Amino acid sequence: MKKRLSILILATAGLLLPGPRPAGPPVAPVAVSGPSLKAAGNPPATVIPGPGRSPAVRRMAPAPSPAAPHVAGDYIITVAASTPPDRLDAILEQLGLRRVREYSAGKGGRRLLVRTRHPRTEIKGRHFSMFPEITSVSPNYIMELFSTGGPVFPNDPYFPKQWALHSDTDSAFTDDVDIDAPEAWGVAPSGEPVVVAIIDTGVDEHHDDLTAALWTNPLEAPGDANGDGFPGIKGVDDDGDGLIDEDSLGQEPSWDAAGHQTNPLYLNDLWADDDENGYNDDFHGADTGDHDGDPMDIKGLSDAAGHGTHVAGIIAAAHNDIGTAGIAPNVRIMVLKGFSRDGILTSDNELQALDYIRAMKARGVNIVAVNASYGCQDCANPSQRGAIADTTAMGILFVAAAGNTGTDNDISPVYPASYDLDRIISVTDTTKVDTLDSFAAYGAVSVDLGAPGQAIISTTLTTADNHAALAYRSGTSMAAAQVSGAIAWLASVYPAAGPDRLKERLLAGVDPVDDLAGRTVTGGRLNLDHALRLALGCPGDSRGDGDVDGSDLAAFIHFPTAFGLDDLVAGYGTTCQ
Repeated sequence: MKKRLSILILATAGLLLPGPRPAGPPVAPVAVSGPSLKAAGNPPATVIPGPGRSPAVRRMAPAPSPAAPHVAGDYIITVAASTPPDRLDAILEQLGLRRVREYSAGKGGRRLLVRTRHPRTEIKGRHFSMFPEITSVSPNYIMELFSTGGPVFPNDPYFPKQWALHSDTDSAFTDDVDIDAPEAWGVAPSGEPVVVAIIDTGVDEHHDDLTAALWTNPLEAPGDANGDGFPGIKGVDDDGDGLIDEDSLGQEPSWDAAGHQTNPLYLNDLWADDDENGYNDDFHGADTGDHDGDPMDIKGLSDAAGHGTHVAGIIAAAHNDIGTAGIAPNVRIMVLKGFSRDGILTSDNELQALDYIRAMKARGVNIVAVNASYGCQDCANPSQRGAIADTTAMGILFVAAAGNTGTDNDISPVYPASYDLDRIISVTDTTKVDTLDSFAAYGAVSVDLGAPGQAIISTTLTTADNHAALAYRSGTSMAAAQVSGAIAWLASVYPAAGPDRLKERLLAGVDPVDDLAGRTVTGGRLNLDHALRLALGCPGDSRGDGDVDGSDLAAFIHFPTAFGLDDLVAGYGTTCQ
């Protein structure tokens, strides 16, 4: 039985321009940990015509709370890598558990999803503690999105309504509370398109503003590309995992002398998985929520429906005279549909999505950021933290919504945003008047910066007669997407900059905001143009103006003992990234 976890959809309902409404009653705001969105003081948006933290000082996560909503009888355990297979089997047998799946191994050991043999049976923590081989155990938490939705309205060129990207008094918005996107777009990207992985409800691949932005898996083709009836090439370990033609449960085929398959447990359910990564026809990403290769967004009247499409539009909507404009129109979106059809993201679904991202990064896909516009309060999970740490160690920034709880994350943390990892960027939500939104979480140590999140217009689910549909949403979900888009644009302009340098630019370039002082690490709101043009020093740049040039050579000639010649020679004629 699934209990719904108090993970916030990091956006809240706002008013939309008049237009056709879907059939059915209005959708109520999604409940969050603690007070409801309404109780947290989050009124509908009204302006619609038509923690001061250094990552090094982040707190360690507290122990997981078994009271948080979770899948009854499911546990995610970490087992010491040195544990022999027969010993692990014996431990699970003694605990009355069966193995469901194993995730890719990390530095902390082997991570597994296990389940009680009797449905809904719970196991006390002291029973796990009897076995030193088990280094951590967490419930299989259930997560929701940090936003809610609203009606669909007709397509039109709506960039003037995108106050988060550009605001001025002439367009009836408060002047200069935006991220200065048009100014930043004046600097042309110099590298290949980068990829942002979005773990969410999926993306509507038929949306006119998003089809060109979807990442495409070059090793996948429709159906069984070579027609041999087996994953990848029959008889070959295509993905190098030590298994040949394995099915979704890890079973391999076996053959008799006549060439007949003889393993009765072999399902061959991945016959169309050309790259043998566990997903049939995963052209644009993977569906770990409903376990198929089609990460199409959730449809229906739930608040979750269309959330991932909205996030994707903020990041990557094309500049094509249709609808809205994305922050990084040259980015490619890798879609990880972690949420199931009923709008639930479990820890298991998220861990599978992170496995997929790491596998693609290892293959050479230029993933620069993961957008995580979801979370739950007081639900720390060592396996989740470990998987995120493994992901960021590969050079990927993890952008997480701070939450719609309206509370202090330094006291009541929301995860994954509050983990003490250097490459997590935790984002809260600012309004059209440059204040912290009433329902937005904050934290002087645990939340890095703010970004616009109130009444954000972006792409939403298409209909039969509208393939460019738009909607307004509010919340830290939207704010996190602004930051992910900014990272993508920065990485495109500065392709040689690594994740730590990109984060340095992002945080150093904020606009100071009074309402964020003492409530976020930077005390400021995202400003893409400032982050882009910031002069950051680098080896050989003795003057700190961002260029290694003649002025640095002159400084060396006058003060040869103060500056390093090797750095000057190596970097001469370059711009710091």
